[in-house]
Order: sequence, then structure tokens, then C-alpha cells
Amino acid sequence: MPVLTAKEALALKEQLNVPLVRVPQYRQAVDGRMENLDALRKVIAPDYKKTFIPVQTAIPNKALFRLTNIMASNPHEFAAVVRSTDQGEVNLGQDYEDAHVAIDELIFTTEIKRKLRGFIADSYGVVAVDVKPSREVLAKYADRNDLESYAEDDGRVEEEDTPRSKYRARYQSIESADEKAGRTRTKRERHEDAYDAVTTDAMLADGLCITVRVPDILTFRGFQTDGDPHCFAIGMEYGQKQLNPLLDALSGFGLKVSDGLLYIEDESDKRKRPRTASYEALGVGMIAESQSATTSGETWVEYCQIRTCEETLILIEHPAGKKGADGEPGVLIRVPNLFGNKYTGYFLIEGDAKTRSGSLEDRYEPPIKALIVEAQHYNLLRSAYEAMALEESTRAPYVPMEKGGGGIEDSTEETKSVQPQDGVPQVAGEIKRVESTGAKLQEILDHVTQELHLHEPLLNFAGTGAAGESGQHLARAQTAILSELTPYQANVAEVCKRVHACIDAYTIATGETIKIAYAKHEDERTKAEIRELTPKMAKLPIDVIYTIGSRTPEGDWAAEQIQTNRWKDGIIGLTELQRELGYRDPIKMQFETGVDSMLGSVKGVLEGEIGPLLKEYVKQQIQQAFGQPPAPPQPIVDGMPMGGAPPPMPGGMPQPVQMNSASTPVASGGPDAAV
Repeated sequence: MPVLTAKEALALKEQLNVPLVRVPQYRQAVDGRMENLDALRKVIAPDYKKTFIPVQTAIPNKALFRLTNIMASNPHEFAAVVRSTDQGEVNLGQDYEDAHVAIDELIFTTEIKRKLRGFIADSYGVVAVDVKPSREVLAKYADRNDLESYAEDDGRVEEEDTPRSKYRARYQSIESADEKAGRTRTKRERHEDAYDAVTTDAMLADGLCITVRVPDILTFRGFQTDGDPHCFAIGMEYGQKQLNPLLDALSGFGLKVSDGLLYIEDESDKRKRPRTASYEALGVGMIAESQSATTSGETWVEYCQIRTCEETLILIEHPAGKKGADGEPGVLIRVPNLFGNKYTGYFLIEGDAKTRSGSLEDRYEPPIKALIVEAQHYNLLRSAYEAMALEESTRAPYVPMEKGGGGIEDSTEETKSVQPQDGVPQVAGEIKRVESTGAKLQEILDHVTQELHLHEPLLNFAGTGAAGESGQHLARAQTAILSELTPYQANVAEVCKRVHACIDAYTIATGETIKIAYAKHEDERTKAEIRELTPKMAKLPIDVIYTIGSRTPEGDWAAEQIQTNRWKDGIIGLTELQRELGYRDPIKMQFETGVDSMLGSVKGVLEGEIGPLLKEYVKQQIQQAFGQPPAPPQPIVDGMPMGGAPPPMPGGMPQPVQMNSASTPVASGGPDAAV
């Protein structure tokens, strides 16, 4: 039955809103907010109530975020395989892959990747695909006729940063380039190029029109499709929203407030009534979330969004639960489905699936459920144990009693029988305090502590610290742990794959091209390239392969050692080894390795045999061309050069023999030349 009024939409909301039971309990243990610890205070002994302080371990929370960070650190890999032998379609498919790789990096940021793993403690997760409400920069170029007439009219002058001035500058630039190149083209062809250029710049300035959110599953309800458990046939988000941000976000609908009541403003009909609107916006990401900072006097309203494959219903209830003159609880806005009636834009990330019927929390469990359950027991026992320990450790060893009372009198005397209200028999003197049963509680607490650590998923993940622990043993231990995360990473990859399919459906349904600027991370100095996803690309017969690994450097090293040993033992070949190590083209890698080996061999021959001959040959050629090289200059000491032959004496007389202080001849070159 179609929903036509706000009252019917509210009834549908109440029908879908089945409260969750176990997920809030799991979150209490993970977040350290167990409410049943308050009930424990009421049942423990009166003396222990004074020292009772709830104790809640942070081990589940630490395990959640460590697993989240490890899983989110693995890169997403997108590949497209075109099912066609047409080379044109194959080339177009490569452009399709390049566009989606760029889109993937923009929508799946590190923050989103971490939130996608919330199902580890929540049983399941939800991903929402939203479309931005407007493209402000692109909308300025909507009037093509005005842009073209302004570009051809030199008499009209505006500021340089206006859309018309930018269009004229681009048109004149194209016209000048054609004249220099000697090309003859019509004005229509130049206008087409100019308009494509300015609109591309506008789309890049607006940014990607698709966004991805991870809603809180406590404020989401939905039913899966029969054929695909990752897709929702109907999904609902609800909660409270601040009124002023809500009015700004939905101003395109004409949403207004007057006298404490909401209404849809319509120029042709001033009645306050719901209407069907065609508005290119979806999602609540542009609306302030309930956890936003509040200001004094801020008004809040109940908000609900219900998506189907046909349309989206947005119900905003009147402030303070008021009702309008027509008896409606609020206003209803209807938005056509923007995903080609194929998707709602909501997708499910599965946790540990069970063959159960019922709600989502009945069919899925958190991967760290065992740790959460043990943490619940641990918190109860540890809180009780510490209350007992604090009370008993601060209690005096002896309790003085001034006089007796409440006891039994002499049996020979007539007296009434002992009644419960008489209390415990007491005698005068000092009574030694009685030991409690805390020892038994200690044994239970020790057992629960041991179980808690056994269920910790990353126990000894970083090693035991023992000196004899080898790196390969540690790497293999990490690999064994990470292999358990592989199915969960596959669940996330399946949802990411459907998000990209949803983007294709949006492109086909709207007929719009998505253009983004993309710069490769390997070389940040490289100029960003423009990548685009066209409706033609989205319609190609393509199989998408989306993978997310579950690895660490230590695990990769261990796997490489194992595979290398298998290759050395002759179990696998070199090509298979390189393929398993992640090389996309093993044949190319072997060719490059062979070339490097050949060049290395040639270099060795040159250095060992030809090198000395070549050096001597070059030396001889230099001597023949320039003669013998001059002797290096000698240092001068006392007017005479150090070393070498002394200068000739006049008349061919022999050099005089120099004597030192001991009348001993010394070498020529000065009295200090020899010692």
C-alpha cells in the first residue's frame, strides 16, 4: 500500500521500529557502561555496598580497535574484467576501472574504513550511499545560450571571475589555438569544447557528488532482499535532528516553520501540506546528527527517512509533538529513487551468520562475542570481589561489644521463645571478626580471568618477548590469526563492490557523467589527471573483482618464506611462486630479472678482463695526443725543492755537502731534511 500522508508514514515507522535487545548489551560491555552492575549493588551485603565501585575491563574495547586498525590498514583493490572481444569496449573498460579506482579512494577514507569494521562488536553493519543535494558551481553554467551570446559579444564586459567571463576566456583560447594551428571549425564545435572545459572545471570544483556513510545500527531498521543478503529492500533511519540545520539542508523542498509547525511552501498553493518533490538529494549526511553540539534553546524534531527501490520518504514531525490543523503529525517529502530502481542505497555487512530466522540481530553475532560474554562475567565478579576486599581490608580485627543482648536466658526460667526479630545472640567482650567466603570468589575470578585472556583474539600477536622467539615463528603466528579475519574482509569487500554498482546505477539513471581529479600517490609532483565515469561505461558488460587483504608485513614475510621453500623443493615452479607472492605479470618479471642478470654478467666481464686493457689503451692514447704529463710541483723549503734532483751549480761544480750540528753529512735539501 503506498504511503501518501505523514500519518501513514508515521505508522510505517512504528511498524518497522522493532527494538534491539542484544546489540545494546554487547555495546555496554565494550564501552564500559554495563547497567546491570547497578543491580549488583542492591543484592550484595550491606557492609559491601559502602565500598562498591563498578569495575569494567577495557579488553573488548582494545580488541575491537586493534582488529579494526589491522583490517582497515589493508588496501582496497578494484579490478574490472570486460566480457567482450571488442577492443573498443575493452579500452573503455580500462577507463571504467581507472575512474572507479579514483572514486574508491575518495569515498572510502581511513575514517570510513575503520567504521566499516564496527560489526566486529555489533553483529552487523550498515553502509549508506548518499547523493549530494546540489552542485553549486556547475549550476552557474546552466544557461548555455546566455554563455554563448556573451562569448561572441566583445562589447559586454564583466568581472573576470564570473561564469560568463570564464566561458568567454575559454572560448577565445580555443579560437586562438585553432587559428595558430590552421584548423577550420564551426562556432558550434568551438562552443562544445568550451562548454565541456568549463563544466569539467565546475564539476571538479564541486567534488564527487556521491558520499558514503556508516549509520548507527541502533537507529536503523531494514529488511534484506531475497536474492542478495547484502542489499536492503527497505531501510529506515530515524532519530532526532536539530531544526535549524534541518531547515537549511531541506531548503530546496521549501521546508519552513511557522507558529511552531512545519509546512512546505508552494508558490502556487499556500496551503501547508505535504507534496511530492523531485529533489536530487538523498541521505541524512547533510543534516546535523543527534550528537552534534547543542546550544541553549535549540529546537529538536523527530526525523525519519524510509528508502525503497521506488522512492524515499522523509518524515519530519512537528516540534514538541504538535499536530497541524489537518491532524497530520508533520510533513512528508517524497524523493524519487536515484539508483535506477535497483538499490535503496543501504547495504549490509555481515558478522558471524547463523541459519536463523527473525530480525538482523537474531541472524548475526559479533565475531568477538566470546570475549564480550566473558568480560560481562569478569566485570560482575571483579566488582563484587573488590568491594569485599576493600571492606574487609579496612575492617578492625576485633569488634568490641559492651554488653550482651538478644541471647537465650536461663533454661530453668520461664521465657518466651527466640524470635527472628530478637537478632543474633551477643555476649560481652571482644569478638574476632569472621572470615568471609572471599577465597571461593577468588577462585572463580581467576578462572574467569583465564577464560577472558583465552578469548582475546590478538593475544601474543606482537610476540611473547622471549629471546628465543624467532621472527618466522612470530610471523606464522600472526598469519594464523589474520587468516581468521579473511572472511570478514571478504564481507566488507562484497559491500564495497555493491557500492560501486550503486554508483553505476546512479550514473545510468541520471545520465550524468562523474568527473574527478586524480593524482597517483607514487609521484605527488605529477599533475592530476581527469578521470570520468560516463553512462556508456557504466552499461558495459563488466565483472568487478574487489578484494581486501588481511595481512601484515610479518605475515607477508612468513608466507614468502614458506612459498620460497616450496619452490626450492620443486613443489611449485617459479611462475607460480611469483604469482602467489602477488606479482601481476610473472612472465614480465622473469624477463626483467633475466635482463638484469645478463647485464650483471657483462659488467663482471668488463671489470675483470677488459677493464685493465681498456684503461691502458686510454692512457696510451692520451700520451700520444698530449705527451708525457708534467711532473707534480715539489714543496720548497729554505729555497730548495723537497725531493727530486737539486738545481745545477754554476760551471758544473758539484753540490756542496751539508753538515748538521754534529758535523755529520746530511742529505741535500736542507739541514733538517734527514734526522
